Amino acid sequence: MNYLDELKRISKKIITKTIIIFLVIHLMVFLMSLFSIIMSDLKFNSIFDSTFDIIKYIFYSIFITFFCGYWMTLSICNKDIECYKQIYAKNIVLDILNKNFKDVIYRPNKFSEELSSKLKIPTVDFCYFNYYFSAIYKNIKFEYCDIELYHNGSSRNSSTNEVFKGKWLILSFNNKFKANIQIGPKNFNGKRNGQMLKCEYYKKVNIKNDKFNKKIVIYSNNENEAFNIITPDRIEKLKYLYNNTYGKIFLFFLDNKINIGIGDKKNFFEPSMLSIYKKINLEKENRKIENQIKIIKKLIDYWI
Repeated sequence: MNYLDELKRISKKIITKTIIIFLVIHLMVFLMSLFSIIMSDLKFNSIFDSTFDIIKYIFYSIFITFFCGYWMTLSICNKDIECYKQIYAKNIVLDILNKNFKDVIYRPNKFSEELSSKLKIPTVDFCYFNYYFSAIYKNIKFEYCDIELYHNGSSRNSSTNEVFKGKWLILSFNNKFKANIQIGPKNFNGKRNGQMLKCEYYKKVNIKNDKFNKKIVIYSNNENEAFNIITPDRIEKLKYLYNNTYGKIFLFFLDNKINIGIGDKKNFFEPSMLSIYKKINLEKENRKIENQIKIIKKLIDYWI
């Protein structure tokens, strides 16, 4: 059995379970509603009241069915959904990555302590990520993942503050930068006022471009060296990125690495829930992943 047949088999299994879940919940809601009507001994004074109550119960029935059905489906079918995603990742995604990059190492749904230690982002105490891969493009080694960054904690819970959610790209160079630089949108706060940029040990770098300064803020521990790194050509590329990319963009020049974060809260390396319930369109899925890879290549090309 090839992977497409396996995806089709799992999809049918999920659909069957979902139908059964919704039918069972709908039947339970109907019986509960009927029991409630009988016990309350409703007396309708007019046809309008009778119709209104019937519509009300129908509405409640539909709402509860879909609300409970959705969460129960995610819970009961979670193992099958994760299995579908794993097959999708290890076959469709990995095949396209190997066609576009060299020395690909792909670890979907696996936490990497090594990557976590490389971030060194001020205000970030904990990160959670998946769909991690590393590769080489034009002799530049890079790492990519979908990531969530938090501060004030060491795990994902109610006490931690999410400061970023989106794509993360780390470019590694042979030479170390002579200045550490932070670049991000002006006046940005993450969820619950978590800060992504921290200027306690950095000075603000003012670029001679009013439009740029209104939207983007730059901090560095060495202002003079920062101007040598953020050249006019790179300023124009930054402006293009900020104007043509969905989501907040952050850049961190740290040691010999450039960290690039795009806070679009999207994941293009996994199938959508809707696509799992349909026959997989391989051409469409390939096109979606290829478009994401074009963004990664463009981001790398900007800095080499």
